[in-house]
Amino acid sequence: MGTLGPGDMIGADAFLSVERKQTATAVATSDVDVLELDAPSFQRLLEESPRLRQLVAARAERAQIERLIRATRSFEDVTSQEMNGLLRSVERRVVEPGTQIVMQGESGSEAYVIADGHVEVIDESTQRNLATLGQGALFGEAALLSDITRNASVRASEKTTLLVLARDPLLDVLSKNASAKARMLDLLNSRDRPLRAVDIEVHRQTGADGIEFAVLKNPAHHTYLRLSGDGLFLWDRSNGTNTVRDLMTALFSERRHFAPQEVVNTIQHLRAQGFLKANAPFRDADKPSDSVTPAGRLLNASLRALTATAHFDNVDPMFAALYRAIGPAFFTRPAALVMGLLALAGIVLFALSAKKAIALLWTPHGFIWFFALALPAYALLIVLHEIGHGLGVKAIGRKVESIGVGWYWFGPIAFVDTSDAWVGTRAQRILVSASGLAVNLLLGAIASAIAFWASSPWGTLAAWQFALAAYIGFVENLNPLLEFDGYYILVDILDRPNLRHQSLRWLGSEFHRVCRKPQLVRGHVVECTYAIGAILYIFFAAAQSTVMYHLVGQQRLAHFMPAAVASALAWVLPIGLAAVALIALFAEIRKIKDASAG
Repeated sequence: MGTLGPGDMIGADAFLSVERKQTATAVATSDVDVLELDAPSFQRLLEESPRLRQLVAARAERAQIERLIRATRSFEDVTSQEMNGLLRSVERRVVEPGTQIVMQGESGSEAYVIADGHVEVIDESTQRNLATLGQGALFGEAALLSDITRNASVRASEKTTLLVLARDPLLDVLSKNASAKARMLDLLNSRDRPLRAVDIEVHRQTGADGIEFAVLKNPAHHTYLRLSGDGLFLWDRSNGTNTVRDLMTALFSERRHFAPQEVVNTIQHLRAQGFLKANAPFRDADKPSDSVTPAGRLLNASLRALTATAHFDNVDPMFAALYRAIGPAFFTRPAALVMGLLALAGIVLFALSAKKAIALLWTPHGFIWFFALALPAYALLIVLHEIGHGLGVKAIGRKVESIGVGWYWFGPIAFVDTSDAWVGTRAQRILVSASGLAVNLLLGAIASAIAFWASSPWGTLAAWQFALAAYIGFVENLNPLLEFDGYYILVDILDRPNLRHQSLRWLGSEFHRVCRKPQLVRGHVVECTYAIGAILYIFFAAAQSTVMYHLVGQQRLAHFMPAAVASALAWVLPIGLAAVALIALFAEIRKIKDASAG
């Protein structure tokens, strides 16, 4: 209950009760010198000194109030010194049966602890009795600690004695004691009644494993979320009448899964993504300053530098018009067969024209021509590739939310937001992901044919170079170790929508234990393989850059700078690129790990 020191009195309150029983136990935590006064002498002093009796009565009242407040469990670990201000401000209030203590919809500046009696918590909109609270219960804290109005009414069901807690002294206690703040947050979470936001689209499907899942779409925020198992169970019951505690109980009784933190995390995630109606944040009287370390800032900056993007909205009408003009001819089975044959023929023609094109490339003018065309060809292919994705979205009857440009890990990107394809079937999602790859193959085939039959040598080189860029783009986007087309195709084939997130989370939390306990890999082979592959790919990309620089760039740069500098760049650039990429990957792992812990 608290810690006493020199000058404090122990056991005096027992003399004010008829039973003469002590209401607490005092235990010495160090050597103590105690001045003891026998009961008859102390009783005589109380009778002779009204002021002393008043002092003892005040201390007994304070001790009783402190016991009742601690009985709420939110203040178990708070010291008496930390509670001083709160205890001095507490008001004892007696209310008659039927008294309206709290009115739903009003603002609040007080919370209440029931010292004696019972109250009923009522939802005024349905007149439903949400709960009956008795001695030791705390209520009214939600409006007190956050910027919301009272979410329910409270009436006395019998004559009830209340302890009234004012906002500022209570916030002062929470600012001094992290444990009390955490317990109060837990109480707020447990009493939260999550309510689904309006206009949420719910698309239910059955996965490859036969388990039902649902894809939620929030049109207002353009956010999507896939739920299955416990998550879908909680979503279906988030109707504004069940508290988080009710959901925990239902999850255990109906699915035999006791996971309080999982329930809280799921509800918080649903609310953060806009799928549940928002509630006000906790009013923190002691907000911590930014505690990110310099290393953490470096990791975050590296991740931002390698994943910067800009978005442009309201583009769906443009893609709809484009699809009506050319789309239907391409998204049929016969068209897919023809394009497949053209792609194979294009690869053959590309190989046959390679010798001639490479010979031209190694001429002085050819080298200049190559670099003059490289960037425009790459930029045009990126745009056409993303248009292919947009047409794929329209082919399955969904909406293109936005387009954008940016930089992702090892190069510039353009992108079409295909998130709306999430609500489609697995085959439809694979079609959307493959549409961009098909554009690369088709353009590569056309360019290869031009390169093979072109009469002009520079026309041959330009067409072959464009085909080379198309095929390189195809291979890069097919890479499943970055979140490009190949990754999303793999995700849909495996039916693992959060594969990268799960793999990096496993890498951050479990990989360091695998050396001691290899059995931890069992059941996580996919995550382990993907996570290790993501790291190895960074080294592969660095090695690839080194080889390409040695083959193509070093000799040419040696004409413009000292040979030693040109040679050093062959190592400095790839190593620097790999270092930044590894830092960014570790930042991503840390971010995922922190989010999981939170």
